[in-house]
Amino acid sequence: MNSGVKQYLLRLLVVLATLGLAGCLEFSAQGGSTSSPTGGGTALNNGGSPDTGGGSSGTGNTGGGSSGTGMTGTAGIAQGTISALDGVSVNGVNFATSPGTAITIDGTAASEADLHVGMIGTVTGLIDPDSSTGTASSVDLSVNIIGAIDTIDLALNSLTVAGQTVVFNTLTVFNNTTAETLKAGDIVKISGLSNIGGQTIAGYIELAPGAGATEIKGLIAGLNRSAKTFLIGTQLIDYSNAQFIDTTESALVDTMLVKVAGNQDSNGTLMADKLFNLTAAPIGQPDDILVLEGIVTTAISSGRFTLSNVEVTTTATTTFINGQSTDILTNTRLTVRGHITEPGKLEADQIEFSILPNITISGNVDAVNVSPGRISVSGLLVDVPNSTRMLDSSSVAVRNFSLQNIGIGDRLTIYGSQSATQINALFLRRDALAGGGQGAGDSVTLRGFASVPAGNPFFDIGTTTVDTSGLSDQSGFLDSTLQPINRSAFFNAIQGNAFVEAVGQLSPPTLTADNAKLLSLGNFTVIDSVGNSAAGANDLVTVWDGSLNTEQDVIDGTTRVNMFISSTQLILGLPFSVHDIRVFGPGTYSFDTCANNVTPVSCGPLTMTVGPNQVGAHMLLDWNLDTNVDAINVWDRDRAFCADVPSPPCSIYPLTADGTARSGLETVQWNLVSSNYDGDGIAGGLLVDGNFANSLTLNLNLNF
Repeated sequence: MNSGVKQYLLRLLVVLATLGLAGCLEFSAQGGSTSSPTGGGTALNNGGSPDTGGGSSGTGNTGGGSSGTGMTGTAGIAQGTISALDGVSVNGVNFATSPGTAITIDGTAASEADLHVGMIGTVTGLIDPDSSTGTASSVDLSVNIIGAIDTIDLALNSLTVAGQTVVFNTLTVFNNTTAETLKAGDIVKISGLSNIGGQTIAGYIELAPGAGATEIKGLIAGLNRSAKTFLIGTQLIDYSNAQFIDTTESALVDTMLVKVAGNQDSNGTLMADKLFNLTAAPIGQPDDILVLEGIVTTAISSGRFTLSNVEVTTTATTTFINGQSTDILTNTRLTVRGHITEPGKLEADQIEFSILPNITISGNVDAVNVSPGRISVSGLLVDVPNSTRMLDSSSVAVRNFSLQNIGIGDRLTIYGSQSATQINALFLRRDALAGGGQGAGDSVTLRGFASVPAGNPFFDIGTTTVDTSGLSDQSGFLDSTLQPINRSAFFNAIQGNAFVEAVGQLSPPTLTADNAKLLSLGNFTVIDSVGNSAAGANDLVTVWDGSLNTEQDVIDGTTRVNMFISSTQLILGLPFSVHDIRVFGPGTYSFDTCANNVTPVSCGPLTMTVGPNQVGAHMLLDWNLDTNVDAINVWDRDRAFCADVPSPPCSIYPLTADGTARSGLETVQWNLVSSNYDGDGIAGGLLVDGNFANSLTLNLNLNF
């Protein structure tokens, strides 16, 4: 792995780690604001610098207005996630709409009521690059799936509909439902982007019980002309009685983008009534502005890569935000701003890497500044650029919701990206209106790694000081198993940069705590041939996108890295890393450990069998003189286990109320628990190459 990729993964871990560990719990931290460097070309008021990371800001999310303004500008297109509906905002460009704006769904006539925040849309019209505004002549929405949920897995933030795997996250907009209330059999409508593994990364999920026929969109695979069938994902399609729209039966080929509408028969086959050809000509004309959000399908090489079937070229003046050119890998989500050089080709002025939230603020509004787009919530300053998703889930339910609709005392939840000096809102949602007596109070929850520069009763999480002086020495403190511990035990535990949660009243830079809790992180244990723990680390931060590589991916050579693990601890005084982690679903897999050129060479085939309710992973380990040592783990999902305390890996904080080590057994729940897959009596995976081949076992137990 080159250094650029490693740096990118480190940044990705920093950005995603809290999200992965926190689930839907609330966060908060102190932040301010700074101005971003400015770029040139058609950068649309979002800045950067050549080949560097950085923040981004823009004009406030005030919307583009719902009527035409007579604005002039350059012909342009914005394709990506709809972030606001005061007009229609896509990729940071606020477009004004008018009664003459044509609205379609995959080319079929629709209405303004079909527009929703979180959906993928393509807006065509005029763009003023200096003000990030425009006028829309047409809006075409993308709906990937309509159908009944087959399965849903809240632990993995995923569901399946008609053979299609859908992944959601904290930025996904749910309409008429929540992730927690969805269940198998519910009819849903889903809009999002597809990755190269065929998954839909949902921006919008709607409970739509009256939606009618099942619809799925995707690439044809396994076309069988004699049987008149093909696959989209794992869904078998029978097109023998289909009406063909914008295509013919003879024109069907593998990799063709189509939408199919019909109903499933008793065997689960989708009997197509209509088949639409969605393979459109390249969008735009030469010199048009194009602001394109998509997922990379061909990694960068010689300054070129493919994003959503558009060939993108970088130049010496291309600016980068949240990453650099070497970070442009397959399945990376980007927004590219530039101009079309010829049909299907885009020269990039600016490339921004998509990031997920690393901070969530839930509190009441103290102040609103519509221009330049800044808001204060529970004393925290948050910048609200044009690209922020804006949603009103209060009883008022303003459809064209913008900063102009927010009042002092309103209750907001903000999912944001925090740098050292700035918080940018990625998704801003108004909840119950506090001013109307429906507020949820003003307590704030803060999670992060603790430091203790001032000592008991204070500790820091990031730039916020947590004051525990109001807590009783015998109450208000919990360990990682949610058992009460005393003040001494808590402060002993956090001396080692432990991961903690504090809830209380925030008056920046201080949070006055109502309670404080230790949180479990993943652990890593090296076990010798007789089962004794040789070394380990208890601070693993794990990020997994929930996807699974399959046996077919191995055959096709399309397996991908989909888990990242970081640690700050040392193994026997030396740093280690676990990298290139590929997670697999049920099946049997074989790996050639000689392919990674371990020196001295002691390698051979490595086989892994993953059973039901398990996931497996192949990974590479670096430590001391060993690099790229192959290791596998087969994990049981969501299982508790016991172990002698204080020996790892059972308890990360093995302290009793008086601060001493516990004895006996203790149960801890884990998202992924190493199993004894090879039957040698030791949970974890035996190393089969490197200096410790066939003598050490790698054991990983993970929480997200």
